[in-house]
Amino acid sequence: MARTPGTLSLGSNIEPKMAAPLDGREVVNSKADLLASTSFPYFYEGMTVYVKSEHKSYTLIGSDTTVEANWQEVGSGAGQTIQVDTLPAASADNVGTIYQYVGETTATLTNGYYYKCVEDTTASPSTYEWDNIPVQDGITVDSAIDDTSANPVENQAIAAALDEKQDIIQYDVMPVASASIHGQIVQFIGLTTATYQNGYYYKCVEDIDNPGTYIWQKCKVQDGDVNTIETIQLNGTAVTPDANKAVNILAIPMAQKGASEGVAELDANGKVPSSQLPSYVDDVVEGYLNPADGKFYEEDTYTTEIDGETGKIYIDLSTEKTYRWSGTVFAEISESLALGETSSTAYAGNKGKQNADDIADLKTDKQDVLQFSTMPTPLTVDDVGRIVQYTGTTTTAYTSGYFYECIEDPESAGAYIWTAKNVQDGGSGGGELGINITAAIDVGGIDAGTSYSQGTSYDTLWNDLLNPTLYPTFTAPSASLAYSANTYYAVGATIASKAATLTYNAGAITLNGTKQNDRGGAATNFAIATTGADTEYSDSSASSGSFTVPALTRATKGTIVMTGTVDYAAGPQPLDSKGGNYGSPLAAGTATASKTLTFIQPYYYGVSNNSAISDFTGLTENVTAKGQKTFNFTTSNQYMVFAYDSSYGTLSSILDSNGFETISGWNRTTLTVNGFNYYVYMPKAPTTDTAAAFTFKY
Repeated sequence: MARTPGTLSLGSNIEPKMAAPLDGREVVNSKADLLASTSFPYFYEGMTVYVKSEHKSYTLIGSDTTVEANWQEVGSGAGQTIQVDTLPAASADNVGTIYQYVGETTATLTNGYYYKCVEDTTASPSTYEWDNIPVQDGITVDSAIDDTSANPVENQAIAAALDEKQDIIQYDVMPVASASIHGQIVQFIGLTTATYQNGYYYKCVEDIDNPGTYIWQKCKVQDGDVNTIETIQLNGTAVTPDANKAVNILAIPMAQKGASEGVAELDANGKVPSSQLPSYVDDVVEGYLNPADGKFYEEDTYTTEIDGETGKIYIDLSTEKTYRWSGTVFAEISESLALGETSSTAYAGNKGKQNADDIADLKTDKQDVLQFSTMPTPLTVDDVGRIVQYTGTTTTAYTSGYFYECIEDPESAGAYIWTAKNVQDGGSGGGELGINITAAIDVGGIDAGTSYSQGTSYDTLWNDLLNPTLYPTFTAPSASLAYSANTYYAVGATIASKAATLTYNAGAITLNGTKQNDRGGAATNFAIATTGADTEYSDSSASSGSFTVPALTRATKGTIVMTGTVDYAAGPQPLDSKGGNYGSPLAAGTATASKTLTFIQPYYYGVSNNSAISDFTGLTENVTAKGQKTFNFTTSNQYMVFAYDSSYGTLSSILDSNGFETISGWNRTTLTVNGFNYYVYMPKAPTTDTAAAFTFKY
C-alpha cells in the first residue's frame, strides 16, 4: 500500500531558531515520561522518541504508548557492530552509534571494548563523548555451535571442548559393573534405591577392597573423568591411591555441615553459632523493651529490633522485668517485684534493716512510762530523768494527759520538781528529734538529701513536710508593635501614612501556676522612631501607644526599621507561698518591639516585540525576595522577558511547562535602569504561545 501523502507543502527548507526539536514529542526526560498516558495525545506507529536520562531512542511498534513492550530501543535488534582502530570525533551526528575499538589501548580507550556516542546534558551548550558500554549491543549470535564460525563468542573453542567429552548413557536399571566397561560414566534415571539415586552419575571403577571386581562409584562430574588425586593426606600420612579406584576416606561430607543429623559448624571466632545450638543454651536474651511500640531492641535508643521467638526469656535491662514471646506480643512472665515506698511497691531490704536497727536503739534508750492520777512526791536525785503521765483531774500545777519529767529545780539547788514534756514515752523529749536524720527520698515538701539534726522540733519537721515554701517564677515585661505594611517594597516606593500601635505587657509573677502580680510597674512613656528612611520619623512624647506614622520611602536598596519603646516603673516585691520576700522587685526599665521593611529591586516579566529592551515599560513588576520564580507568558511572534537584580547572580536553569531545560535558547544581557543594574533574559527567537509557564532557577 502506498504511503499517505502530507497536506502541508513547503517550497523551501525550515531554519529553526530554538535549541529544541520542531516536534515536541521527539524528546522526553525519562522512561516514566515515555510511558505516561499524557505525554502523546497524538501518536503513530513508527514515531521515534529520545529519552534523555537513558541516552537512548525508542520506536513505537504498537498502538498503546503506555505499554513498555510497544517501544523498541533503536539499535537493539540484530545487526553488525563496526570495528575501528581510531574513534571518530563525538558529535550530534553520530549520537547512538556503537563501535568496537580494535586499536592500541590508551589512557581513555581499551582494545576490544565497545563505545557509544552520547550527549553530555550537564554541559551548556551540550557536548558529546564516547561512553564505554558493557555489552556489544546488537551482535548476531549463532543459532548452533559451529567450529567454523568467526563469532566473538568463540564457538570454535566450545565445539572443540565438547568433542573431547563422552556421551552420557542413561539407565533406569544399572548394568553390572565389569572390566569391559571400566571407566564408563552413566546417569541413573530409575527410582531411587538404597544403592543408587535418581539423576546421579556413576563411574565403573575397580573395587579397591576386592581387586579384580568392579563397582559403580558415584561421581561429582557430569560428563568427564573423576578428578584424579596424586597425593592425599590421611591423618598426616601421605597416600597415593590408584586414580581409577575408589578411595575410602572417612571424611565428613560437606552436605552434613550444619545440617540435621550432621555436625555443627564453627564461626569466625571458633564457636558454634547459636542457630545450631539447642534453645536452652541461649534461651535468655537481653535488650530494651520500647513501651511505645511493644518491641525489643538491642540498644536503649531502640535502633536494632530483636525478633521474638517462643521458648526464650527476654530481659528488659532498663526495668529488670522478664518477658516471653506469645507469638504476637512480649508478655510479662509474672508480676515483677518493684522497689519503692508506696502501697504498691516493696520496701528495699537494706532500708528496712536500717529502720529496724534504729527502732531497736530507740527502744533501748526509752523507759516505760507510768501513769499517775496523783503526782508522786517527794522527789530525789534518783528520780531525775524519770517521765510520767498525769491522768488525774487538771489542776493549776498539772494538766490531765500531759507528760512530766523530774528535773533539779533551777531556782533551788538540791530540790527536784516535775516539768512538762511534749513527748509521749521518753526520749530526749520536748517534741524534738532524738536522732540526726537525712531524707532518703522526696517526701512531701522535704527533698531527698535534706538533713535534720537531733533536737529539731517536730513543728519544724511537720511544717516542712506538709507546708513547704513555694517560690514564684517570672515573665519579663514586653512590648509589641502593630503596623500594617508589607515585608518588601520596590526601591523608591512610598508607604502611605498610617497608624501604628505600641502595646505594653507588664509580665507576671507566677506562684504555683497562678499569677500573683505584674513583674514590671506601670508604663510611663511610649515612643516610636525609624532608621533607614529617606526622611526619618520619631515621636517620644506619647502617653499612650497610639501613633500616626507619616509616609515613608527609601531610594536605595536596604531596610527601614521602625522601633517602639515603652518605659515602665519598678515592679512590686515578689513573695513566696508563706508571704516572705523572694528576690527583689524588678527595677524600672524599657521594653522594645520593631518592624522591618525591606526595599529591593523588583522582578520584571512580560513580552516584547523586539529582541532587546531599554527599560521595563509594559512589563509586570513583582516585588518579592530572591528565589525560584515561575511566570506565565502569552506571545504572538514575540519575545518573552525576565529581568531581576544582577547582584542575585546568573540563572542555572530555565524550564518550560513540560519540565524541559531551555536555558541554552535564551540570551542574557545587562541593563541599567534608574541607576540599578539588572540581568535581562530573552529567548533567542520569538515564540507564539498561550499562558506558557516558565520556571527560572538560580
